[in-house]
Amino acid sequence: MDISRELLSRLPERALMKWRALEQEREEVWVLGRDIAERFPRISQRLRQLEVQLADRRQNPQRASSTSAAELNVIERNFAAEQAHPLMMRTGRTASTTPRTSEAEIKALEDEVAALTEERQRIDERQQLYNAKRQSIGTLQASIGAWLSALPAAIMIDEHDAKPRDKLRDVTSDLIEQRRRRVRELHADIRRIDAAPYPSGVVKDQVRQRIETLAARGEPGFDAVIEYIDREIDWPMQTIRLLRERDVHIPDALGLVALLLKDQLIALAENRIDAIADDSQALTDAARGEQFKTLFADLLEAERNEEAAVSAATFQVIRRTDADPRAVLGLASSLPGPKRDGLVHARLALGGL
Repeated sequence: MDISRELLSRLPERALMKWRALEQEREEVWVLGRDIAERFPRISQRLRQLEVQLADRRQNPQRASSTSAAELNVIERNFAAEQAHPLMMRTGRTASTTPRTSEAEIKALEDEVAALTEERQRIDERQQLYNAKRQSIGTLQASIGAWLSALPAAIMIDEHDAKPRDKLRDVTSDLIEQRRRRVRELHADIRRIDAAPYPSGVVKDQVRQRIETLAARGEPGFDAVIEYIDREIDWPMQTIRLLRERDVHIPDALGLVALLLKDQLIALAENRIDAIADDSQALTDAARGEQFKTLFADLLEAERNEEAAVSAATFQVIRRTDADPRAVLGLASSLPGPKRDGLVHARLALGGL
């Protein structure tokens, strides 16, 4: 992922080194994947030849053990034809007086086929791993680039000022998974807080204000009638905006109903709210904001722990593409975090804006 020099120039030295390390890691994985891609067809071709040769040995035990390349090509063509037409009689072959193919030779061919099959499977799995890792690094870099681009120009991008961590030793996949599990748990807690309802009292106040606003909107005007007795009552109107037509103005019937039945509507709303509200799980904006603040601080620390383990691993690790850029690059916690998609109350998620 290429980002502008202007953006890179805003990064502190250690963060810039980490960015370049990601680029080098991606390039190394690309080289490994390219080498694997070159080996795979050669192994597949050799395996196909051995399978044809083995099938011929089993069906023609009189054939001599040595087979020339030209004969092998003929065998392969005949084998392919027989696979397509199992009942077709093969012609042009005469019984040979050479010794029968030994069981040991067939066993050796079977062993070689099995070994090559296993090796091809290992190479295929390795290639998938390299491709996945390269793609994950590229996606992560794109995410970091988008985050950097969204930062206001006036913000200073500082390094994380915490005490440097001791480099982990003997990192295992279980350790990385354990730290990622903690990240997932915190994400789940954040979604739970985001989905928590509001207290019924707060909701009643909001609904009451909205009904009163609607009722005020439906108030008819009598000023013109007072001044000029022949004038019409100034009934409240509502404007409907159409895509390709002129705006349409119609009487605001809902506002008028709210004006006439305001008390009844408020009572109805409060009764329904009481029936469905669950104040045991409810949170005000203030409480929600405080919990968000704590959870996002814990999440960033958990992601820093995850990044420390990933960086210290001596084996291939597929990176998490939505990792916090501050954790990956070692940047200050005071910087705005990445955009948190899907949060209804994102404005309250102080650590995630």
